[in-house]
Amino acid sequence: MKETTTNRIFRTVMVLTAFLLTFIPVKANDSAYFTSGNQLIPLGETNISVKKEILSITIGDDSYADVDVYYEFYNPDSTRTILMGFEADPPYGAVSFEPTKTLEHPFIHGFTVSINGTPLSYSNAITQPMKDGKIHPINMQEWNFFEEGAVVINKKDSDQYQNYSFVYYFNATFKPGINIIHHTYRYEMSASVVNSYNISYKLSPALRWSNHQIDDFTLRLIAGSKEKNFIVCGKTFSPEKAKVTYGMGKSRNDTYKDYIQADSLSDYNETTLPCIEVALRGGSIEWHFANFKPDEELQIYSADRKYSLDSDYNPYNGKNIGRYYDPAYGPFFEQKDYNSKERRIIRNLPYASRGYVFKNKKLKAYFSKLWWYMPNSSWQPSTNDFNKEERNMIKK
Repeated sequence: MKETTTNRIFRTVMVLTAFLLTFIPVKANDSAYFTSGNQLIPLGETNISVKKEILSITIGDDSYADVDVYYEFYNPDSTRTILMGFEADPPYGAVSFEPTKTLEHPFIHGFTVSINGTPLSYSNAITQPMKDGKIHPINMQEWNFFEEGAVVINKKDSDQYQNYSFVYYFNATFKPGINIIHHTYRYEMSASVVNSYNISYKLSPALRWSNHQIDDFTLRLIAGSKEKNFIVCGKTFSPEKAKVTYGMGKSRNDTYKDYIQADSLSDYNETTLPCIEVALRGGSIEWHFANFKPDEELQIYSADRKYSLDSDYNPYNGKNIGRYYDPAYGPFFEQKDYNSKERRIIRNLPYASRGYVFKNKKLKAYFSKLWWYMPNSSWQPSTNDFNKEERNMIKK
């Protein structure tokens, strides 16, 4: 039977989508992937090396992650100017966006970069994925975004499809010796029906510099006054190497179940990933490495997905109330499904997440058994910073 144009388009999109997803953990139906963070890379050959990097990611209460990167690069020769770039993956899934005229990524904001204290201007392009570390610009007057949420673009009046990414690029002049680059931006965290947020950040592109490593690397994750309970996947960032530098926090070894794309869009392999689970309030947790050669990318998930799959402490009818909650976004359950005792627990979750020291013996006993609970005797009960979801919770 002759293949129709519609079927051919659908098949092409599915093949390109499957190709991309072989490198990305599949989250869930109705997920929204906005983009990943990424390292700055040289766009061409260079003998400049990365001596130091401090990567700071603030997990916001407003669904955004704020990224602040401090680099120290070493130039062994005379003053030189090189082309550098920042590559950002396109959005996909349950995402709606309009391409900007400047070709900037629709979900990256406040992009800045400076060298030795001098701000740098930058340009934008839509390009083929830079697997070779070079820009291959796409003339968007000849292409269309296939549809909202798609991972490909299609050439006008044709059946040709192309994976793409957004790139920010700029010239940086390096003096001999150490040069400091400071780089900031914010981007919307991805989400799904079972994760209130997840953060992706690509570390491996740093290997493209001449020393093929980061001589001195620090990852710093920061939370505000509201408690953040999240999972950092992979074997690299272990509790043994973690250090809470300020505020209140704790961590523990754990595992995380995920489903990784296999050979087709409908074929998934269940895998159990090593991870660290972190509870953090008003502070920072960090990892420090010498001669860092990343062999995996950074993946951070809000802990609510794990909580829906595993159980730690089930006080009522197997319902894991105390874990199925992220204080920044509210509960992932219908409160009408719970009895009066359970609803009392739910009403007090926003207070527990801020460290309230309970006077009621039953509430104190319940929350003391939840590993993430961190009592804070200096916190006085207040609803001033409760969000809409939390205000609804305490009324039930």
